[in-house]
Amino acid sequence: MVGVEQLLERRVGVLLKANPGLAEAADLQKAILACVYGVAAPTRPIVLPVQRARDKLEGGVPLLHNEDVYLDPGFVQDVFGRLVNLLRSRPETADASASVADAAYEHRLHVEHVVAEAFVNHPEHLEAVAMQAGVDVDLLATLAQLSARPILKAYAEQLRPALERGQWSQGYCPICGAWPGLAELRGAELFRHFRCLRCAADWTATRLSCPFCGNDDYDTLGYLQIEGERRFRVDICRRCGGYVKAGNAFDPAPAEILALDDLASVHLDLAAIEREHTRPPEPGFRLELVGGEDELDDDD
Repeated sequence: MVGVEQLLERRVGVLLKANPGLAEAADLQKAILACVYGVAAPTRPIVLPVQRARDKLEGGVPLLHNEDVYLDPGFVQDVFGRLVNLLRSRPETADASASVADAAYEHRLHVEHVVAEAFVNHPEHLEAVAMQAGVDVDLLATLAQLSARPILKAYAEQLRPALERGQWSQGYCPICGAWPGLAELRGAELFRHFRCLRCAADWTATRLSCPFCGNDDYDTLGYLQIEGERRFRVDICRRCGGYVKAGNAFDPAPAEILALDDLASVHLDLAAIEREHTRPPEPGFRLELVGGEDELDDDD
């Protein structure tokens, strides 16, 4: 079985053949992803009866919402700490990362709390915590979201069979409520699958629809194709102005390399933004958890 580092090495090699100018960004992304996915996140089973799963899916409620989720304190601190150390080694993020490390050491910042806020995708809470702790808002949000990803991935894998228990018709992720980060066009028929960049969930979507506003009017939907770009395009909605990048894929991309596909298509983000297309700033659905922060406490 191919390890995470080998998988990343191979994908970065493919990326750089097509986009040699992304070498520095790809090396950083590879190091970050190795920190995030290098060790599997510990979880506890979520008991989700068939009828409850069906009711949630058909009601547009992500499967993690109002469930008893466990975030292991040791794992959370380890991933967050490794990410901080990685960014402290880079000149452009050294000072801001050192400030985050100091805030955690001085107990102005509680790592378990910020990762829990990232897990449920409450960006305004992370902003408030950062301002109170006196650290860079964007950096703290990035560190917290990255640290939450392996836990979200582990629960998404656990809950994958439950996705077959009901119909999902929403544009946001059926596991964690995030908007799709990418669309994959699979097979000869180019069936459209949305992918979540937070938990890596995979769900089917109609060929012509906007995940953000539900628009399915052919006349107000379209796509941008960039000259020389063979794999990716941008699906756009002229009604709400939203966009999602779409790329051909024979098989679902593993969670560990979704971020590299996102990086490989960053020029399409720029093209969409130049044409005044955007992505919603707010999550598609805000999670709440049973047990709250009590689940972050040590068991002893």
